[in-house]
This record gives sequence, structure tokens and C-alpha cells, in this order.
Amino acid sequence: LLFAKVDEQMRGILLGAVVILVLGVLDDCLTLRAWFKFLVQIFAAYLVTSHGCTIRYFSNPIVTSSVQYLDLGKWSVPITIVWIVAITNAVNFIDGLDGLAVGVSAISAATLLVIALLVAESNIAIVVAALLGACLGFLPYNFNPAKIFMGDTGSLFLGGMVCGLAFALNIPLANPMIGLVYVAEVLYDIIQVVYFKKTGGKRFFRMAPLNHHLEMGGWTGHKWKETQIVALFAGVTVLFAVLSFIGVFHRFGV
Repeated sequence: LLFAKVDEQMRGILLGAVVILVLGVLDDCLTLRAWFKFLVQIFAAYLVTSHGCTIRYFSNPIVTSSVQYLDLGKWSVPITIVWIVAITNAVNFIDGLDGLAVGVSAISAATLLVIALLVAESNIAIVVAALLGACLGFLPYNFNPAKIFMGDTGSLFLGGMVCGLAFALNIPLANPMIGLVYVAEVLYDIIQVVYFKKTGGKRFFRMAPLNHHLEMGGWTGHKWKETQIVALFAGVTVLFAVLSFIGVFHRFGV
């Protein structure tokens, strides 16, 4: 029953990934409208949830409460869909510097691979290993100066797979820890857009997302080189990937 459940989830993840991949190809070739891409991403996320990949419980943030976990109930599927779409697009957001998106995704995939091996999920480990191999194979061609660019085809697919495989390992909420850079980039975009609209055109950051803010001088006025930013983000990802193991070890008793 355990393997049947994992296989069912993996079918949903791969099916959703194919939809996202086709969407990325069409967008790179035709430049699709944002609303259409968003609807297709929601459909792909729904395919994943319909195969059993959902966030049903999460830890209660109120430490004084006697209830350790909160049941999402009927909100489980819509919250999961929002979660998948957000993580998928987060990887797309960071695909602005040579080697950044694929480098961070490779570290995330390597982390998931180690976790899959530790908890003896061999079927999932094979898929994660394939994803990691694809990232490592592409990385030399995407280093600065890049010879090949992944476009939306690659960035959306990577985001969807990293997010989906975390569901397959039953650790979907580990994504913000493993991929902290993804979350930071999205938050920077949100803050910039909201502040811009509320202040009538003023900018909170020099530029969003974070990698471009650092390129233009950051807070100190020092302009970071592209390779320095990629190295910084990769280092942060490695650090939080290591820290994420603590939670996984506690959860699975490894």
C-alpha cells in the first residue's frame, strides 16, 4: 500500500510537470498572456493534488496552545494549489542571472535526494537523481557568461518538480527552508509592487527581485557582481539545506 500510494503521487507530479513543461515551451515560443499561464499552472497544480499530494496539516504557530497540528480540512486542496503555483513561479523569478536558478535548484534537488535515500524511498530517489543530473549537466553551459538559457521551459519545470518531489517525500513545507532564496525573491517582488502602488510610483528597493537589487547597489551602495550574487545565493541555499535535515531527522526519526 505504501508503494502504491507513492506511485500514485508520482504519477500526479509527473503529469503536472509535463503540463508545466509544455506551457513553458509555448511561452518561450509565443509569449503567452500572464492570465493564461496562471490558469494552466493552477490546472497543473490541481492534477498533482488530485493524485493525493496535499497539505492537510501544519504545525500550530501558537506555542501556548495544546493543539500541535491544525487540520486544513476543506481548505487543503486550494491551499496546496496556491502553494505549488507559488513555488513554481518562485524559481522562475530567480532565473535572471547566469547559473542562479539551475544552481539553486541543483542544491535543492541534492538535498531531496539525500533525504529520499535516508528514508529509503528508492522510487522517489531515482526521479530526484534524474532531476539533479539534468541540473548538473546543464549548469556548465549556464555559468556566466551563459552559452545556453533555460527560459520559462526550464525554470517553471524545475520549480514544479522541486515542489512536487517534496510532496512525494511528505515534506512539502520543507520547500521554504530548502529553497529560502525562492521565498526571498518572491517577497521582494511583492513588497516592491505593493509599495510602488501605495506610494504612487516610489520604489522600496532599487530594483526587484533581490538579485537585481544587489546588482544595482543594495543597501550599502556596493554593486555586487553577477558571479558574487550567484555564489551568495548558492551558499545560503546550502546552509539552509543542511539546517532542513534537522527537521527531517526529527520527523522521520532517522
